[in-house]
Amino acid sequence: MPIRRILLGIVVLAVAIAAAQHRRWLPAPWDPTQPLDLRATVTLVTPLKKRLLEADPGLCAAALATAPLG
Repeated sequence: MPIRRILLGIVVLAVAIAAAQHRRWLPAPWDPTQPLDLRATVTLVTPLKKRLLEADPGLCAAALATAPLG
């Protein structure tokens, strides 16, 4: 029983570290915390980023800064 708790603790710790370090290995188009780049290809995270734009004017301004002119 103690071995299971130790292994569970190690797994929980590994997941917490991975979640805290996600910005290092997750590319910007796939990172929901990064602003939407309107020139980038559409990913599965794009609809989520569009919903976040409605609630945050700062993210909306950052996305509009990447919009192609014309």
